[in-house]
Amino acid sequence: MGWLTRLKRRQSPRAPLEVAKASIEAINTRAWDALADLLADDFHFKDGHSHRVDGPEAYLAAIRNLVSEVPDFELRIDSYDVEQDVVIMRGSSYAAPHSFRTAAVWRLGVVEGRITYLHNFRANSNLRLYRYARGRP
Repeated sequence: MGWLTRLKRRQSPRAPLEVAKASIEAINTRAWDALADLLADDFHFKDGHSHRVDGPEAYLAAIRNLVSEVPDFELRIDSYDVEQDVVIMRGSSYAAPHSFRTAAVWRLGVVEGRITYLHNFRANSNLRLYRYARGRP
């Protein structure tokens, strides 16, 4: 990331809802550089069973491993609610293998235009992202 991009981010950070929507679009379009740019250095992901993936690099690796196994995986968001720097997203994950489909609620925190955490409150056993952090399960 260049100095001009960092300067622009400091001057006018993106609104939390814009960041949340951009993160979903980046995952669904496999725009890994765009997703990486949205993640804070201290980012973590946590599922409903408190399994964590710590750090943007580990999260990106986990998502990449997931979509390499399930190429048509996507997130479908039905609604967004915003409360200051927190965005609640309701929707589902979708993939041709039915075992990867599940309704979910995500809570995403944004500080200065970057995602500091993403918590998933419902996921089936196939979507435990922490398993993908070390490669394919």
